[in-house]
Amino acid sequence: MSADKSRRRTLVLFSALLFLLGAGIYAQVLAFDFVSLDDDVYVTRNAMVRSGLTLSGAVWAFTTSHAANWHPLTWLSLMLDASLGGARPAVYHGTNALLHALNSLLLFLALACMTRRAGRSAFVAALFAVHPLHVESVAWVSSRKDVLSALFGFLALLAYARRDRAPGARRLLPTALFLALGLMAKPTLVALPLIFLLLDFWPLERSTDDGRARWTQLLLEKAPLFLLAIAAAFLTWRAQSSGGALDALPQLSVGARLANAIVTPASYAVRTLWPARLAVFYPHPGASLSPVWVVCSAVLLGALTALALLAARRRPYLTVGWLWYVVTLLPTLGILQAGRQGMADRYTYLPLIGLVLALTWGAADVLGGLRSSRVRHAVLGSAAALSVGTLSLVAHVQIAVWRNSRALFEHALAVTRDNYLAEAALGSELMRAGEHDAALDHLQEALRIEPRFAEGRDGLARALLAMGRTEDAVREWNEVLRAKPDYAEARAGLAAALLAQGRTEDAVAESQRALHDAPDLPEARTSLGLVLLRSGRFEEAAAEFRRALAADPDHAAAHAYLAGILLREGEVEEAKAQCREALAVDPDAPGAHYNLGLAFLQERNLEAARAEFEAAIRAEPRYADSRLNLGVVLAQLGRLDEAEAQFSEALRIDPGNQAARRNLELIRGGRR
Repeated sequence: MSADKSRRRTLVLFSALLFLLGAGIYAQVLAFDFVSLDDDVYVTRNAMVRSGLTLSGAVWAFTTSHAANWHPLTWLSLMLDASLGGARPAVYHGTNALLHALNSLLLFLALACMTRRAGRSAFVAALFAVHPLHVESVAWVSSRKDVLSALFGFLALLAYARRDRAPGARRLLPTALFLALGLMAKPTLVALPLIFLLLDFWPLERSTDDGRARWTQLLLEKAPLFLLAIAAAFLTWRAQSSGGALDALPQLSVGARLANAIVTPASYAVRTLWPARLAVFYPHPGASLSPVWVVCSAVLLGALTALALLAARRRPYLTVGWLWYVVTLLPTLGILQAGRQGMADRYTYLPLIGLVLALTWGAADVLGGLRSSRVRHAVLGSAAALSVGTLSLVAHVQIAVWRNSRALFEHALAVTRDNYLAEAALGSELMRAGEHDAALDHLQEALRIEPRFAEGRDGLARALLAMGRTEDAVREWNEVLRAKPDYAEARAGLAAALLAQGRTEDAVAESQRALHDAPDLPEARTSLGLVLLRSGRFEEAAAEFRRALAADPDHAAAHAYLAGILLREGEVEEAKAQCREALAVDPDAPGAHYNLGLAFLQERNLEAARAEFEAAIRAEPRYADSRLNLGVVLAQLGRLDEAEAQFSEALRIDPGNQAARRNLELIRGGRR
């Protein structure tokens, strides 16, 4: 009885320490922002998620393949975060960190329950908690599916371990339930039924009674679990096919995909032992892999697999650990390539457990030959403390890389080569920060590396449009659409560029084609609304801007344009509210500053109006109307010399600006 109490105390102590370790190392993420890679798709520009947890949202979660995946529980968890914290990134990051801490605890309990080795299980769970390869899954909000699916996966493991002590068909129901929930968070748990078979061999030792007949029974009892996995795999394939995630398949030969699938497990194994030069994106090597490296990797994997199988009788943990690693990696190796990555740190979230399990039990067995148990425990304890401490320090540094988009992509470029996605993403970040020349360099470099990168060319076109180079922007967008005619975002951008050139009918046609392909695309709604606005159809324009905001509440341009219409209608307070919504998203939005300046001017709040027009000019120096209205305010404040300078600059930018010309003549005439 006292031994049981002691064991329970040990389990409670280790559980508390592991939870604190998992949560503590990721505490810094509470101060992090969202990043521009996929977080907009999952949260910041996802109207269904931003609306919080609702009945219509739940229906959408179960019926959509948005983001080229079917993972309803992931959507529901993000909606719950939105209900609790709105758009605050700390809530989403905090949930990821909490789930990871719970995963560390549950992994420990499942292993301890199965192996009856609390110390070794705690070490495996501790490395799981702090390993730098897991940073991507936790620090990236869009990887919620990793930590959430793992939570249910570990609950399934724990339920299966407890079933071993009280066998019976009904006892498999909790395992099946948790597996189903995990698959609805991320389908990579399709390998879990095979893991249960491995665990039957060791440590549960359920396969030793009746030989082959026993294995047949074990396999048959898991038939419902395999059916769940097959159903999830089918739903995933259908979602990724319809969502375009498999577009990389025609661009990559079967040989290139197989070669990468052979090399990748070896690369992950090296990074497990030496987690250096980790990045958010590793470009697929395509046909550039050295045949020697591929052959060496194949020989290494084959040799390790053979050794693991040969060790099955004397050291079954080596067999189970290695096969756990290989089996859980299989769905992510890119035989059916989804996305452009060659590998990804997040794909190691579950597979690494197998490697660490084999190494931990192997080290304990090697040191088991020491005569003194005190020396053995001292060596094992010191090695464990050193490993956990070192990996914690490395993870702490790697976690900081995720603090914002710019830091993330700058780091990726520093540790990888020919990373076209990071080049393009950093270019877009620099463009938003107003660093136009540097942004253009990165965007052009992305296309030099990968000319077929449609998203990169779209980013270049947006940068060119922001710099006033509309003809170049139109050329780039036409190039994108020749290769990818259904790219609605690019078509909406082309509509904006055509409108800037005064080609109204062409802009309307492109906006409507974009909306045909993506009816809720806010950029297309905003482009169409702007055409209507410039045509004097204010009510229809306002309706389009409101539709854009329904799809994306953070669309700064739609807020600003709607504010302009509201000012015309005399709705000054609502117009000011729309401007402030835009500025909360983009503090440098020139249209929002301009319309807010107009609102203050209508209220005769001249100093506030002056500050807003000056902010609009800082954000967009070529905007003649901002200088015109700033001149009007300065003239009313009696600062005529400054007003004259603003009217003159407005005329230099737009020689046809008659209002600026009249005001300039009035000032000069008054002096004469």
